Amino acid sequence: MSWIFKIESPFQDNQEAISHLMNKVCTEAVWHSAPLTDEDKQLLTSRNELSEDFRLKMRRLLGNLLLNEPPDEFEADSRNFGNSLEWTWKSMPRTQWPNLLAVPYELAYETAHHHPELHGRAFVVDQVKLWLSGVLVVLLMIVVVIAVSSIVDPR
Repeated sequence: MSWIFKIESPFQDNQEAISHLMNKVCTEAVWHSAPLTDEDKQLLTSRNELSEDFRLKMRRLLGNLLLNEPPDEFEADSRNFGNSLEWTWKSMPRTQWPNLLAVPYELAYETAHHHPELHGRAFVVDQVKLWLSGVLVVLLMIVVVIAVSSIVDPR
């Protein structure tokens, strides 16, 4: 259906969208009496690892920004914070997302799935547990079938 409603991005490129998002975040931070420093801005526009305290601060700030946005804002403003996030999420590969895009994505994922997205070792451990539990269920079913068949047809 996307070919029917061909909607063009209101931004010329991804850098314009990211700077627009950064301006919205800075305005929100000033409104909450916690303006961002130049180092904070640099961390948000990079892909470097964030400290846990800063990540929580940004999750709180970006969560408030997303919650305070009216839900029918797309018709009124295609450059609001949520729509700007959508444009940049769709136009950039996920491996190139700066922290300014990754942190709100984590929030959206956790809101939709009610658990954080697993990465690295935690993801591998979760997958191994899933496969092992499946194998155990199959083995248990085999044991039950053998036990029932020996009870029903003892030879």
